[in-house]
Amino acid sequence: MPETIRDDVQRRGEKLAQRWEDANHDIGVLERRIERAVAARDKADAEMKELGKVAEMLGMTPKKANLYSHHKDELTGEEW
Repeated sequence: MPETIRDDVQRRGEKLAQRWEDANHDIGVLERRIERAVAARDKADAEMKELGKVAEMLGMTPKKANLYSHHKDELTGEEW
């Protein structure tokens, strides 16, 4: 039996709706991963600041205490 235009539209609509759902799910997964990564980075930053205070009390330079990371925040351009 030949496919009607209505059948074609319905089939294509179902495929597009599924693609949208899949993409939306992927976005949610990525958002949660980004939130966890930002939290981990913020925690490491706070720990580095605390360790920097201890290093300073011991007369160590930040470089000597390995408190430098040679990375830039891709969103802000800020080095950290």
